Amino acid sequence: MSSTNDQTDGSTTTKKKNRPPKPQTALRGFLSKSLNQTTRERIFFNRLAFDLKIAAARVGYHMHLYEPDVDRDGFDIIVEDGETTRYLQLKAVLASADKNYWPISVDLFRPRPEVAKFYCKAPVEGGRGGGVILIEIDDENEDGNVTYSFTDFDFIAAIAQGYLVENKLLKNGKERLEPGYMEQAQRALNWVWSAKRSETVDLLRRQFLRLADANGLLEVIGLRSKGYFDVKFVRDGYGAYQIESGGTVGAPFELDERAASTFYHLRRLTALQQSADPVSKAFSRFHIPDVKLPPDIH
Repeated sequence: MSSTNDQTDGSTTTKKKNRPPKPQTALRGFLSKSLNQTTRERIFFNRLAFDLKIAAARVGYHMHLYEPDVDRDGFDIIVEDGETTRYLQLKAVLASADKNYWPISVDLFRPRPEVAKFYCKAPVEGGRGGGVILIEIDDENEDGNVTYSFTDFDFIAAIAQGYLVENKLLKNGKERLEPGYMEQAQRALNWVWSAKRSETVDLLRRQFLRLADANGLLEVIGLRSKGYFDVKFVRDGYGAYQIESGGTVGAPFELDERAASTFYHLRRLTALQQSADPVSKAFSRFHIPDVKLPPDIH
């Protein structure tokens, strides 16, 4: 959590930075009131449902969306397309807010029993295989625009393996390698496996993939979409390649069919990101390592 006073050590504080006050739009004034928290959640729940259903309709099918009767199992909605079902936790946040992490149910976040084997775990250790959708609400103007971000176990595992290189997005639009990103992701995974199912794991804002639109969100969730990202190929490559921080490929590395499929689908995942415009919050931008993947490989 950020603070108005930046401390250089445990006892000395620096002067407050002279920052211009954020404009107080009518939308921000309404949405930021604690009295309107439930109303805010319902507004943007309906917005998400609309955007996902429209994205599915563009593909040619009706996406089913359900809410649990009781909010007790760590997820807010269930979506399915007739073939795939996903349990999803929703987190809505104002763009002007300082929130940079969220506690997520361990049971929700663990991969499904039939997927656990890809991560060298027994089926009995599996969970719901759910994901988390972050709904970032632009309260700088009155339009009520939103940006969707997504994360799940597979995505965090790809970061921990070095298969996704994490760069911090700076306010000037440039990028800088995020130090310790692989270790942080691995600590989150370790906690997911060691904690009780009833406990939570803290996920950082920068461990979410910030998406360009709802079509990309539908694709990364794993429902039928116009895209071709398939997480099965990413799972199949887990633990097979030695990638160092920053994307340096360790030897020996052979770009065989398995490796080509793994990094091809990771490249597709990174292509779904929002453009690298300057941002004011702790988001990251992800790239694949330097594996010399041909641009036309399928």
